[in-house]
This record gives sequence, structure tokens and C-alpha cells, in this order.
Amino acid sequence: MLTSINMKLKSNLHFIELEKIINSIRGMNFESLIIIIDLNLHSQYFKKMDFDSLGKKVIIWKAPPGENCKNFKEFETCLEFLLEKGVHRNSHLLAIGGGALSDYAGFIASTLLRGISWSIIPTSLLSMIDASIGGKVAINSISGKNLIGSFHNPDNIYIDDKFIATLPVDEFQSGLGELAKYGILSKDIKKLILGGADICKIIQACAKFKQDITTKDLKESGERKILNLGHTIGHALEYIYQIKHGIAVFWGMIFIFIIFQKKRELDELIAIKRSLGIKETEPPWLNKTIPIADLMRFITKDKKTIKNNTLEVILPGMKNQVTIKEVSLMELETKIVNSEAEVKKFVIS
Repeated sequence: MLTSINMKLKSNLHFIELEKIINSIRGMNFESLIIIIDLNLHSQYFKKMDFDSLGKKVIIWKAPPGENCKNFKEFETCLEFLLEKGVHRNSHLLAIGGGALSDYAGFIASTLLRGISWSIIPTSLLSMIDASIGGKVAINSISGKNLIGSFHNPDNIYIDDKFIATLPVDEFQSGLGELAKYGILSKDIKKLILGGADICKIIQACAKFKQDITTKDLKESGERKILNLGHTIGHALEYIYQIKHGIAVFWGMIFIFIIFQKKRELDELIAIKRSLGIKETEPPWLNKTIPIADLMRFITKDKKTIKNNTLEVILPGMKNQVTIKEVSLMELETKIVNSEAEVKKFVIS
């Protein structure tokens, strides 16, 4: 059954079976359809959607899997290919893939001919609950993750939770790491998780939660910033240790909770981790020197840095309220140094 959420500044959020998506696309007003699909998904899913039945020009671009597509070379190559094919502003772009693909394809849509409409079929857990929602689109820089991008809301987000059954274990675990963040941000989602609710129900709750917040604050000037919980340290960990994004966010929350002495929230996160079945027990820095200089270098270049020497850190507060705290880089570094011994020995038993 198709259900939709329609509000100004919102994408149309659909919970729908893959085979029925084509009927929704058929009702849209465009002259040609651009499909950007993860190369690994093309052979597995593309034929199930019968795009030929649309009776319109269809242009297909197969993108490298994962973060490999989010760079200037792939961005330029795709744009030039599409322009050569004669796309115009009444073209619609459909992205099919995980979080990295939605970042990349959405950025293509936002820049092609100064911006064309687009929709997405998220195929990973992380993308269903987070990356595909809210209009953040970007590619990476050698200086950090998602530093080159814009805000460009998709018209439609088509969520078919059956995709998660075919995810590799590491991709599913990455999605669970990001999902754990929502358990800290929302007491209702935490209740679902700790109560053992079906993963499909939790996915819908997370998608709606993010949709509600990003509708109120599309360009991240206020409340939307709370969705960055765990990301300040997480993005740095992702680069330094080459780990999956959601896992980096999970350990980023652990790191922040330790250095800011948030014991209650740390215990809650561990309870959420166990209920979700997140397998992580040992942090990526275990038995290693924590590269504080590298951490600070990535943090300094992060999007959450609001001045040359100040950044915003997302922290849970009293009565389950999440706060946005301005912290100087010097203060953050001091906290990391002072907590280094505790952070280094931390494991989840």
C-alpha cells in the first residue's frame, strides 16, 4: 500500500514496493528521465522496474559504488555525459542507491542546468533513514567529507524496506550505527528500539522524524543541527580509520559522551546498541595511539565549525533535550587530551 506525506518544503515520502514505483513515476510531468544507479545494483534491480513502459527517453548512468562516486572526476564525467545526451530542464533525475549515491546524484541534479528536479529510491538502511531525506547533497574533498555541496530537496523518496534483506552485513551494520543516533534524539524511537519493534516500523519512524525536522529547518540554521549528533568526531574517525559512516557516527557518539562526561547517555546508547544488534564492541582506536592532531585537523575543516576557532557540538541535555553547544577548538582539544586514557581503554563488554 502506498502512503505519502506531503507538506510545503517536504519531499513526498512514500513507503512502497519497488515494483509499484513505476506507476508513481508515470504520473509525473517530465519529458526525459535520467537514471543514476549504483553499478552494483544495476543488474540486480533495474529490470524489475520496466522503465521502457514510460514511453519516454531514458538516460542511464552507472555510478561507481559507495564513496568512490563522490569526487570531482566522477562528478564532471557524469555531467559531461548527460549534457552530451541532450538533457534539458524538463528532465527528471532518479537516483537508485545508498547514501553516497544519493549525495552524488542529488548534487548532479542541483548543478545540472542550474538545477533540475529529482527523486530517489534509497537502497541502504542508512539512506532510508537519513541520507536520502532533507536535501543535503554533496561530494567529498581531500580536506573532508561532504564539504562541496548544496541543499536540493528531492521531489519523491521511495522507501521499500525489502532492500535491507539483501544488504551486505557491513552496510546493514553501518545503517544501524546511524539509526542508534535517532534513539538518542527521540524518546519515541528509543522506546520502539528498546521494545523490540520490527525494523520496518523503526525505519518509518526515523524517516518521519528527520522529515519533520528538515522541513522546519531546510538549510540547517537551527533545529536541524541536532541531526549532526556523533558526526563532529565521527567524520574524522571515518577518514582516519577508513570505517563505514554509520559505524563512525556510533563511535563518534561514544567519544563525545566520554569526553563531555555524559554517562547516562552513554549507558542509553549501549542499551540501544544491544537492542539493535550492533556488533561493535571495540573502538577503532583500541590499543592504538589516538591521533589527536589528525582528529583536530579534520574537525577544524568540518562544516560544523562556525568560526575559525569555534565549532558546534551536539550534546544530549537534561530531560532528553538535545543542546547545540558552542565549544572552542582549544577547549575540545583539552577535553580530548584530558580524557585520552579513558577513551583509549573503553570497550563494550
